[in-house]
Amino acid sequence: MPDGGSSLQYRENPKHKPGCFGEGPPRWFPSTDAICPDDISTADAVALLQESIEGRGASHPNARARYAMDGQGRFFKGYSEDNGHTWHGYPVAREKVPRQFPARVLRQFVKQGRLSSTDYKKLLGGAS
Repeated sequence: MPDGGSSLQYRENPKHKPGCFGEGPPRWFPSTDAICPDDISTADAVALLQESIEGRGASHPNARARYAMDGQGRFFKGYSEDNGHTWHGYPVAREKVPRQFPARVLRQFVKQGRLSSTDYKKLLGGAS
């Protein structure tokens, strides 16, 4: 179930596309962070945002963030640079999910059937 509804507005960010090096937002490093998959259309990104869960990430504790998973089990994190009016997001590599996604959000993915309990425990190192 979406957490926020249709009031969320998506804005594309070319900084997360292939070929952009060193031009991402603060703390985004294209050499180590995932770039947007080619198979994610603007409509897919809008749908991910509408289905996302609000929260705050440890890496940016003062910023509003939203978290999503797609049907292929990929993780995405979104930020608003204008106090929640428009949002853009980027994929988060699976190995970085434990540091970038709150456990509360991962538990919600389990409740929604997007993440298995086994994968939840693996991501959090066996924590429940």
